[in-house]
Amino acid sequence: MKLLKEEEVLREDARQNKELNLPQGTSYDIANYATILNEFPDTYGVGISGIIGNQNPEREALAKQLKGYLLFFDQILAGYFKHLEKVKEVLSVNGDLKRTYFTQALKNIKGFEELVSDYDTENDDQLTDSLYEELDNSVERRNEVLDHLISRFAETFSDYTFLMKSLYGNSADEIVLSNKENFLNEYTSLSKDRGLGYNYTLFSDADIWNTSNISGAQKRIARLLGLKDYTQRTLSQSPVSIIKTPIGNNKYTYTWKIKDAEGNIVLSSVNTYKIEYVATKNLNEAIYQTIQIDQEDLKNALDALKEDDESIADTINQLRECKENFCLIGNIKIRVSLNDNFYLEIVDDPVKQNVIATHKKQILILI
Repeated sequence: MKLLKEEEVLREDARQNKELNLPQGTSYDIANYATILNEFPDTYGVGISGIIGNQNPEREALAKQLKGYLLFFDQILAGYFKHLEKVKEVLSVNGDLKRTYFTQALKNIKGFEELVSDYDTENDDQLTDSLYEELDNSVERRNEVLDHLISRFAETFSDYTFLMKSLYGNSADEIVLSNKENFLNEYTSLSKDRGLGYNYTLFSDADIWNTSNISGAQKRIARLLGLKDYTQRTLSQSPVSIIKTPIGNNKYTYTWKIKDAEGNIVLSSVNTYKIEYVATKNLNEAIYQTIQIDQEDLKNALDALKEDDESIADTINQLRECKENFCLIGNIKIRVSLNDNFYLEIVDDPVKQNVIATHKKQILILI
């Protein structure tokens, strides 16, 4: 009887909501920074009140010299506080940041315009670019941040990164970065399901083929190898194909093409080759020249093309004439057809500009 009562007490206790109420946090403006100059005693003459008492050229010069000296440390401290504000974004798995260095403008300094020039006090992003643009390799530094996050789980991408570097050089950094982000975004399932097997109890067609019903180990290995699609699917439908064409006398020519998911040709060779190895080499060269172009630079260059009604005709003429390599973005050459549509060509070198592949699918109707 006593055991039954104790069991009932335990059941009743288990029914109660034992969730702890989390205390409400307080948000602080961490980046808010006040210059250290205004903390100095008035006798130094560097605060908001300026020089008090006997003002003469010598005291003004000394005060200005001290201000200029302290401005370096002021800017460093202002940058520290701005970095603290951005820590949550820098350490985020989602890579939305376009920069990894941050700073902010110094304010409330008397006579500031006499000490500096070309200093943007209105836009912190422009000020950051003017100070750190040459130092801030956002892709490289973002890779380092993700390496830090991955190492927290005793994981490593070193083998995959080394292989991609050896094959594609620095052009692989953005690809590696994307794969690291995918790995961390899915780490909850990659970790807890690493010992999970294929579910053999599911018999419907949707659970057997073209499905994510795979073992945890398979999913984990796919992410560590940078494979985007780890589902059960047919592997023979490659988007890349080498086309063998007979020309008689037991001889053949070879071309290649790459298709998207809908079967549209997105890239193809411009020449025919008598040897399959040469065609394959040309294919690899075209892919390499394409992926080494920075995506952001490409987007900015395309966005810079003026397509409004007043400028469209001038833009078309500039692309056709291609003076000063106006139509060239890295190893991608923008071409305009007779119908005023533009398409892309891949060249082997920005100087020689020998075309090795083309994208004949219409990309944009300019008129």
